[in-house]
Amino acid sequence: MGGSSGQIQVSNVSRAVINSGVIFGPANFAHIYVHDAQAMALLLNASYTIMGGGQSHVLVNGGMAFVEGSTVAMSGNPQFSGAFVQTLNGGRIQSAATTFTGTISGKRYSATGNSVIFTFGAGADYFPGDMPGATAAGGQYL
Repeated sequence: MGGSSGQIQVSNVSRAVINSGVIFGPANFAHIYVHDAQAMALLLNASYTIMGGGQSHVLVNGGMAFVEGSTVAMSGNPQFSGAFVQTLNGGRIQSAATTFTGTISGKRYSATGNSVIFTFGAGADYFPGDMPGATAAGGQYL
């Protein structure tokens, strides 16, 4: 899979369910882009592979993404120019009990504009990356 505006784009009161077996290749933007306060991406108990980078793996701008109980394998050290996961403009990512194997280059997370990344207290090193995550402008990492 590849694309210039995001590999999977979720907007306008919709949702996407990402199942096992998906392989994410290089993207010019985000692998999963959620844009709209009423849009949602669900990665629940999925097993998938990331073989290419982009700006981010999951970018949530005003909507929600749930990455829970999944197994995510990185292959070939993909690079992310923004962060592995990013939230902005009130967006929210919730992640728990997900296993990440392999390595990536880039920040672990970025939360800005009153957005939240909630990991149920998993800690700052929960998401993969070789650089620490960051918060700004009211963004929170919990």
